[in-house]
Parts: sequence; C-alpha cells; structure tokens
Amino acid sequence: VARQIVLSGSFNGWAKNQFLMRKHADGSWSVEIPLPPKGKYQYKFLIDGCMEMEDIENPFCEPDGIHGWNSILILED
Repeated sequence: VARQIVLSGSFNGWAKNQFLMRKHADGSWSVEIPLPPKGKYQYKFLIDGCMEMEDIENPFCEPDGIHGWNSILILED
C-alpha cells in the first residue's frame, strides 16, 4: 500500500517533490496542477520515493528509454 505518490513529468522538469498527491477515503489519489501550455507531455507517478510507475488508466504511453513507459498527456485547443 502506497504511503505517498508524487506526479512527475516533462511539464515540471520531472521534479520529484512538487506535485504531491492526496489520498481519498475510497483509496483513490488526486492532485491539482496548474494547466501547462498546449503540447505533448510525458509523466509518471513516483511511489514512496523509490518506484516509478506509468498511469495504468491512460492507454497513451511511450517507452521511457530506460526500462519502462511514460504516460502521455496531450493538451490541445
């Protein structure tokens, strides 16, 4: 069971402490972030400071070039 999850991605320089997610009573996690400019962004979740994981609910992903996947977010008009 995760104790802490952080959203990290190309929209925030892959910062590992900027967007700390909040756990809800139903077990789900959420975070509100400032809307980045239009574009294509990659992101992952950092779990308990040591495990990176793609967003399994997002079908859009690309290889991360290391050992796994980055989830993709595309912001358009």
